[in-house]
Amino acid sequence: MDLISEFHNPNAFRYFGYWSSPPKYGNQFQVKDRKEVVRFINAYNGLMNCGISVCEYADTVPYLLYLPFDFDSDDLDKSWEDAMNFYNYIAEEGYQITINFSGYKGFHCLIPVEYQLYSKKQIKNVQMYFKDLLGLKTCDPAINGDIRRLIRIPGTVHCGKFKRIKGKGWIRVGEGSYCETISHNEGNKLDLNEIDCPEYPEYEFENSVNGNGNGVKNNRYFPCIDKQMDEK
Repeated sequence: MDLISEFHNPNAFRYFGYWSSPPKYGNQFQVKDRKEVVRFINAYNGLMNCGISVCEYADTVPYLLYLPFDFDSDDLDKSWEDAMNFYNYIAEEGYQITINFSGYKGFHCLIPVEYQLYSKKQIKNVQMYFKDLLGLKTCDPAINGDIRRLIRIPGTVHCGKFKRIKGKGWIRVGEGSYCETISHNEGNKLDLNEIDCPEYPEYEFENSVNGNGNGVKNNRYFPCIDKQMDEK
């Protein structure tokens, strides 16, 4: 599966984004084909973290291309175990799925989906359903329902992990490496409408970068890059 080649509507676009480590700044650009994505990768890879949207935008409406799952833990063995359990389950069910190493302490699983409109709530419910079904403790819930999410591009460099220390500023706590594809399973695309899952409650979370302090997020110009800029 070539993550950067998926474009359905000739009038639609995806977002390529870059962001710094530590997360001080970033930007994103509309891209309409693989050639444009490669041009931006060549410009920013190694200097910045690079990602591409898991959806494409047609008439400003986001159409999900890949259902994303992010497994992250300080113990790499634990995130690997959860990611592989999930990968094997989806593959055995006959669906396409790819597992990528993030370049640091996590793994991304991407399931190609049937090209149609899905609501944010529907996406979140399906993600939470699989998390609960398989007991995936290292599956990051921050990605749930986030149709505008950027996902790291295989072949690009994770620029490392930083932590903000009071009185010292940003301190590097880990070196990054290349994001790379570990395995891909061929199969059917997933239709979220065929997943019979429960309704999960809605939650509001305060956001230190986008939020206004009362748990309600402000609208920002960059719909995708904000999530990466919020990483601690």
